[in-house]
Amino acid sequence: MLSLNEVGPAQAIVVLGGGVNRNQPEFGGNSAASSTLERIRYAAYLHQKTNLPIQVSGGGWPGDEPVAQVMKRELETLFHTPVRWVLKEPATTAEEASYSRESLSREGVSTILLVTNMVHMKRAKMTFERAGFNVIAAPTVMPDYPPNFLRFIPRADALKDSASVLHEWIGIAWYWLKGV
Repeated sequence: MLSLNEVGPAQAIVVLGGGVNRNQPEFGGNSAASSTLERIRYAAYLHQKTNLPIQVSGGGWPGDEPVAQVMKRELETLFHTPVRWVLKEPATTAEEASYSRESLSREGVSTILLVTNMVHMKRAKMTFERAGFNVIAAPTVMPDYPPNFLRFIPRADALKDSASVLHEWIGIAWYWLKGV
């Protein structure tokens, strides 16, 4: 958990994309998927507390609106939070780190608050540090497990958590094999 006392040296907030819900009629188009919405909500909160500029990143399928564009729109319209940098190209965490380094180094940014969910943070932090950033982890969506004996009863959300953790383990192994 990030304490606001730790953000002192940060120069920017970097928010990683987590997907979109396509063609949502109630929003007149694409909207942030739950993982993206949780991240941009926390970024808006951090911006309110620190006034640091925000970068959003995340690509999309060819012909689709990039995740980063959806993030920018929702941060600015729903959370009334400005976005300074938009990286629409990256498709992976490694690409987000590389493209972010290119973009932010031109602005003299080397220390970032990195916003992603708790399960993704280990791989994301490692990848951004390898790209040359000083990273202050700003994780969101901490797992919430029921108390006592209830934690041993199978639940659908636990299966989702297991899938997310497995995805991250495979991602870490893949990046290790590729030398990323």
